[in-house]
Amino acid sequence: RIEAIWALDPDARAIEFGDAAFSWGELRAAVSLIDAALTAAGVGHGDAVGVLLRNRPGMLAALLALLLTGRCIVSLSPLQPGDELRRELRDLRLDAVIGESGDWKVDTMRVAEEAGIVGLCLPDGGLGPLRKVGHVGPSSGKRGNQRTDIALEILTSGTTGKPKRIRIGRATLADAILDGTKGENVSATPSLKTTPTVMFAPLMHVSGLFGALLSIYEGRPLVLLEKFSVEQWVEAVKRHRVRFASLPPTPMSMVLEAGVPREDLASLIAVRAGTAPLPPETQRRFEATYRIPVLVQYGATEWMGGLAGWTLEDH
Repeated sequence: RIEAIWALDPDARAIEFGDAAFSWGELRAAVSLIDAALTAAGVGHGDAVGVLLRNRPGMLAALLALLLTGRCIVSLSPLQPGDELRRELRDLRLDAVIGESGDWKVDTMRVAEEAGIVGLCLPDGGLGPLRKVGHVGPSSGKRGNQRTDIALEILTSGTTGKPKRIRIGRATLADAILDGTKGENVSATPSLKTTPTVMFAPLMHVSGLFGALLSIYEGRPLVLLEKFSVEQWVEAVKRHRVRFASLPPTPMSMVLEAGVPREDLASLIAVRAGTAPLPPETQRRFEATYRIPVLVQYGATEWMGGLAGWTLEDH
């Protein structure tokens, strides 16, 4: 489906990030480059690749490269202290790690080399070119092909205790994407959409990763925000005339507190609220202020996203 999507119009815009824009063809080319670099290093089907996931175009290309070639994505936080990252590199038995230049400190490169981990460096905020860092020989990771049925290893949200690293199977991921399309009325025939998804949910969290994959599956471009900003979010909604948007409880409160004019959000038909419990008073205030229905959703990392939620018809 994704191969069909980005072949429809390779010159059409797929990703907007800050002042930069990248086409579907450029995204596809970046995916091919990442795949080729991993293959040349002996990192193949079923091998485990850590990705230091920021909301940046190169990270999205890395996720697609791993998914489409049957490798296992191991989500790594770029926000954790360096000592903790190096501990993970020692313990997780990874075959490769993909990050940006700021991630590859001298100590991190040394640990990767000692562990036999292939390191790939993406340009900050871009899609290419790639450069190899750290271990220079073939991957000497110890997992082999024992993860061929696992698409993703990711930390749970930690609502019931310390976050735990769990495995998401390929079948679970596929079912989640197909379930997501039911709520979006996605046609079986691939087509490119013009209205983008404005995404600020972190790719290292299941909400961001699932939202990005669902948008690409739909043929919908992405406006990537590194984190939520009222100004940037409102500007993107206005400029692209966005009809549906995600707005978890804290960002929803921030929009209200900022006094965003109702006309700035006039294109929105509804907003979806998930990731945390939504206080009823916040929902009532938002709906009264903007006359926009709030569709509450509930999900879990273990099920790769949504479990239950309101539709516009329910509301």
